[in-house]
Amino acid sequence: MKETTVVICGKEKEWLQRFARWLREKAQPRLNVQLFAHTDEVRRYLAEHRAELAIVPEEAAAEFEPACPVMYFTEEERQGDERAMYRYRPASRQIAQIMGMIGQEADADGQPARADVLAVYSPVRGAGATAAAVLLGMILAEKEPTLLLCTERYSVLPALLPREREGTLAELLYYAKVKGDPAAHLSETEEREGNLVWICPAAEPEDLRSASEEDWTALILAVRASGRYRHIVIDAGDGAADEVWLLEAADRIFMPVKSGGIALHRERAFCARLEREGREDLLEKTLRFSFPETEEVSELMDYRQLLYTQWGRTLRRLVREEA
Repeated sequence: MKETTVVICGKEKEWLQRFARWLREKAQPRLNVQLFAHTDEVRRYLAEHRAELAIVPEEAAAEFEPACPVMYFTEEERQGDERAMYRYRPASRQIAQIMGMIGQEADADGQPARADVLAVYSPVRGAGATAAAVLLGMILAEKEPTLLLCTERYSVLPALLPREREGTLAELLYYAKVKGDPAAHLSETEEREGNLVWICPAAEPEDLRSASEEDWTALILAVRASGRYRHIVIDAGDGAADEVWLLEAADRIFMPVKSGGIALHRERAFCARLEREGREDLLEKTLRFSFPETEEVSELMDYRQLLYTQWGRTLRRLVREEA
């Protein structure tokens, strides 16, 4: 399989490190990503190595264009400029733009396209995060295979979706912990209805809490690379010791919120935490929304009916706008 080199240079060190790490994880093994702090380092590298693409500051683009194709990040959308990559665009669209620039498709070389990861999370209790995750999974599964993972310690998912297999999320985390391949055991844990697949939540909360960030990351990367799904929807509840681990792995974050009072305070506190920790990139890829107040959700007899409520129409509109 041909390896393609992409060099990245810029001043915002932490943000670019996260972007390069995500690009390596998302596109491996087809992309060799090299990250530099200064353009003179890029110049020296290109003097001795070949690169298929350079992502550099806009003011330096002309200097590197003779050596290889060039792209640059922008703070605003630029219609018609294929070299301009809008910094706040969803990650899945950024990688599609990069692969298009270097003349590859996302599923080039006959390899299965890696799934995109969508996390549903809210610091606000009762905002409808699990319902949003189920809805998002059902809507995406109308067209493509979609996996739904719930990481809450006390999940309501079993009340919504049937269970037949004995395997749960705990088993997959175990294989990640012992350096096995969780994806090799997916068939032992999958429940399925059409294109919608789900893994039953762990029965014991400690099975989730004892998993490390490395375990969670290994699990998500393995499942994403398995080629079994086009989308992975994570109901990022309180099962992981730090739910931010799950958000870091997501290409897009859907955050249902409520207006006013304690709900607003919780949302602001969560955002302040991310800013203190230098994780503003998570806020940049977060889509906040509110479900309308309605009684019809409490009267449902079957989870499938969610699609036909005001909540279902809200999620469907958001998915359509994100496409």
